[in-house]
Amino acid sequence: MQNAILKPSPEHFPKYQEQPPAMPDCFTPNFADHLHRSFNGPQLSAIHWAATHTAAGTSNGVVKKQEPWPFTLVQGPPGTGKTHTVWGMLNVIHLVQYQHYYAALLKKLAPESYKQVSGSTSTSSETVVAGSIDELLQSMDQNLFRTLPELCPKPRMLVCAPSSAATDELLARVLDRGFIDGEMKVYRPDVARVGVNSQSRAAQAVSVERRTDQLLVGCDEVIG
Repeated sequence: MQNAILKPSPEHFPKYQEQPPAMPDCFTPNFADHLHRSFNGPQLSAIHWAATHTAAGTSNGVVKKQEPWPFTLVQGPPGTGKTHTVWGMLNVIHLVQYQHYYAALLKKLAPESYKQVSGSTSTSSETVVAGSIDELLQSMDQNLFRTLPELCPKPRMLVCAPSSAATDELLARVLDRGFIDGEMKVYRPDVARVGVNSQSRAAQAVSVERRTDQLLVGCDEVIG
């Protein structure tokens, strides 16, 4: 991001006033319709670009070289839906990253469930057979299951804000509303709040300190 922020070059950046790119092909039609119902034009454009940037920087679960425009800038006066838009951006970024992660996982663990789509013009030529990843994880040997982080590290997202209040506001929205997956089901991502002590209940519930205590208690119970 350093060069893009400190030494921006107009020819490196897409023309955002033009029609935004198509959504990555890992988004189902129902999910695309959900986005159109939930966000207005400018908000949807920002979400489209965020999804495109993420898909361009991820392949087979491995981060590729970044595009010349490594970020999407959203600006507007108070009350125009910036937090709502960022929530939507986080949803699509999370969805794109995990679709690529699942594809990479299937390719390594169950090649027969993974196939290439020849002649695809989308950002990714990979598709995953529906339900394969769930069936694979349920039937997997526990010893092999423990090696998953080494085979294919899970994607991670770091969300920062200028103040604790802003961070907690976005955190509360993610925990309250959750994310929508490609099958239009609500799910809540695994979240840890890092930083100063917060008075927010949502932040306290997922703070690193609280989660560490819960993990230690679980370890004590297993040992005992």
